Amino acid sequence: MFSKSVYISSSLFLKGAGSGFIISQDGLIVTNAHVVQSSSSGNVGVELINGKKYEGKIQAVDSASDLALVKIEDVCMT
Repeated sequence: MFSKSVYISSSLFLKGAGSGFIISQDGLIVTNAHVVQSSSSGNVGVELINGKKYEGKIQAVDSASDLALVKIEDVCMT
């Protein structure tokens, strides 16, 4: 399994925060639904362990299992 840790903010400006894992080389991230639910724009801030910052787009939210998928673009995970 491919994974790297990330830091996720519920908006592009820090309000709430959480963590997640990159689960695919094309930038798909799994995190908790409660981390992204307060985003009114459908976008969240993502910061990788190396300090690089991205705008993530919320792809799916499942409140029942408290899981969410976020996608970041133009990320090289190799």
